[in-house]
Amino acid sequence: MNFVKASLKHRQVTFTVLMLMFAFGVYSLITMPRRGRSRITVPGGLVVHITPEPMPSRFEDQVTRKLEEYLFQFERGCIRQRPIPVTSDGIVEIHIWLQDNVRKPDIFWNKLRHQLLVVKSVELPQGVIGPVVNSEFGDTESMIIGIEGDEADYVQMKDYLSKLEDRLRTIPAVFKTEKKQENRRNR
Repeated sequence: MNFVKASLKHRQVTFTVLMLMFAFGVYSLITMPRRGRSRITVPGGLVVHITPEPMPSRFEDQVTRKLEEYLFQFERGCIRQRPIPVTSDGIVEIHIWLQDNVRKPDIFWNKLRHQLLVVKSVELPQGVIGPVVNSEFGDTESMIIGIEGDEADYVQMKDYLSKLEDRLRTIPAVFKTEKKQENRRNR
């Protein structure tokens, strides 16, 4: 049987099915849960540290080895594989991938940040910048707002930026704001 012929022959049935589908679509749209932020969890993170330029490469390797050994011992059941550091011009990146059984990765990353601060204060030499943990790969920027002014001084611009940020936070759809200041007059 031809579908088109049958739908033209039985118009009332076709119209009823179409209206039911439309009503179901409207109902789904109205009752659909909405979040201010979609939750995208990336099971990986990055630990970065920077050694100042005058440090010899053997010293840089010692710092990297200490961090690598520490990361390997930290929560063995959480990290998928042994972290492998990538070194380039004094910047060391250590990529970490979590196992699938980690139920609350935010707690793991917060613990790691805290423990690395302890390691830095006790075991790492002066002059090392970091280690910094970046685990927020799921965060995306949806809008960038820039302000500038020729006649306003730095204090006035900072005050205006704070007021703008306070007003943006009152909007329910805004989840997070972040300030990055740049002085273009010095360029």
